[in-house]
This record gives sequence, structure tokens and C-alpha cells, in this order.
Amino acid sequence: MAGSNGFSALLSLLVVLSCIIVGQSFKALLAESRQGNLAAGGLGSVVFAFTLTAISNLKMANAGPSAKCGLFECGVALFFGVLSSASIHRISITICVLFSAVLLFFLTGISHKRYDPSGDLSTTTAGGGGKKRNDGFSSIGDNNLFDLAKDSTTIEQKRNGEDCSSDAFCARSPLSPPCLKCDFPVDCSLGEPISVNCTLANCGHSRRTVQLQTKCRFCWQLEQSEIVCEEMKNCSTNELSLHRTTCRAKSNVICAGRRTFFRNVRCHWTSGHSWSKALFLSVTLGGFGVDRFYLGHWKSAIGKLFSFGGLGVWTLLDIVLIAIGYIQPADESLYI
Repeated sequence: MAGSNGFSALLSLLVVLSCIIVGQSFKALLAESRQGNLAAGGLGSVVFAFTLTAISNLKMANAGPSAKCGLFECGVALFFGVLSSASIHRISITICVLFSAVLLFFLTGISHKRYDPSGDLSTTTAGGGGKKRNDGFSSIGDNNLFDLAKDSTTIEQKRNGEDCSSDAFCARSPLSPPCLKCDFPVDCSLGEPISVNCTLANCGHSRRTVQLQTKCRFCWQLEQSEIVCEEMKNCSTNELSLHRTTCRAKSNVICAGRRTFFRNVRCHWTSGHSWSKALFLSVTLGGFGVDRFYLGHWKSAIGKLFSFGGLGVWTLLDIVLIAIGYIQPADESLYI
């Protein structure tokens, strides 16, 4: 995936360069008529779209499929689009901005369909054996989240090395959610704010009860920011297939069901190789193959060493390929 992203970024930059060359070649013709101004604004919006595409692909090549462009990247792309239109005629600037807004709308939709992992993730409760799609009410039915959980939910204990039955812990305030037994209503809807009565499960005569605010949802329906998952290692970050890992709800989150569950995620891990360090080594010591030795490509590094960087050609090529993220660590992990 990193290779294809880098190649896509390179193609996008070539399209941007081609549009700028075409605009400057026919500058006089485009500036003398309204139709020409319209075409110049269209060229500027194409420059915007492909500049943003190049930036997005470079980010995904270096940080994985989850990397997304923000307002800053959109602003940079729009700057180049407006600049290319303004160099032809000032009226083309407005047209470029309008066309760019339309293109951004469609690009955002395409990006969500292609790269948003939330649409294709499925979740399996640990020890439950059955797979449930994380798609809200459709996986439960009848708009009632807890029709399948009419009994009180016992939340896992001894989380983070704490003994939930000790006297010291039972007297602690505030209470820790992993050691609580909470009664969730059976008729609430997904995401609805609710109040639940929670008690420390194993405190004997010193049992305490407290009312807490939370949302109506199972633990496997929590947002990514509310869970902690085991890091996937020894898998290829270039593939789009999903891998099952174990996740658990964070200690400050109250939810129904098992706090530990399985979730299917894309491979996303790093072995500690730095993109900036690899690029620096390629520029300074690339002629001796140090950049490829650093990334683990030792076979090609030996060839590069004894050919003195391909008499400079190989060195220059590797600088470009590392810069765009085409060459990645040999273990197929991500750069840090």
C-alpha cells in the first residue's frame, strides 16, 4: 500500500505540473475571454484536487491508511490552485475557489468510502463466540439496545492490577468502573444518555452504591478513543485485510457487557524506523547504501555499496523513492 500511495502521489504531482504548464502555455488565449477565464479557474481547481491527492497519498505512505488530510493540507492545496489561476487572470480565482469546493465535497465522499475503517469493522465479544456488526440498532433490533442483556451486567474485575475486594479499595473514592457491577435499563436506545446504579461487586458488608452517568451501549460499541487495543505486529501494513486483536474499555469508561472483546483492525505498527532519518542517510551516505542497510534491505544495500550508489543514479533515485514513501522498512512496518 505504501508503494502504491507513493506512486499515486508521484502521478498526482505530474498532473499538477502538466496543468500548470498548459495554463502558462495558453495564458494569453485564456486571459482574453470569459470562456478562457472559466477554463483557467477549472485548471486551478484541478491543480487543487491533485495537489491534495498527492499530499494525502504521501501522508498515508508514511503514516498508514488511517492518516487523513486536515484544514492545513486543504489550505496548502488551495493556495497552489489559486496561485495557478491568478497567474492567468484574477477573475479565475473566484472560479477556482468555487470549483475546488465542489471537488473537495466529492473527494471527501470518495475518501470515506475507500479508507474509513469504521464502515467495515466487525466486533466479536471475547469468549462469546458470536460475531456482531458494529452498526447500531440493526445488529440488535427493535431499537432497544439491552433486550439481549436484561440481567445486571457484571464488569470485569482486577483491572490494572487492582484488587477490587480489598478494604482499601472498597473505601476509595471515586469508584473505579472496572470493579463495578452496574444495572443498565433494558429499554434505552443506542447512545442515549442514562443514569445507572453501580455497586462494588465484592466488598461484602461495606458494599457501596453510586449513581453514575453514561451512555446506552455495549463495550464493543465504544469509540476508538475509549478503548485500548493490543498492537498488531509481524503483519504487513501494505495489505487492506483486517486482523483480529484484543481490545478493552478504558478504566474510566462505563459500558454494558464484557469489557474485553475482539475487534478487527488493519495492520498498523512500527519497528522504530524513522522516515526523516532514512531520508537524511539517503542524502548524506546513500552512495554507500547506508539508507538501505538502515531500512533492512541489506541485499540491495550491498549492491549499492559496491557500485558506489550506481554512480550517483541509484542514490538520486533512492532519495526520491524514500521521500515519497515508496521505499519502506523491509519488515513492512510503518515509519515513525
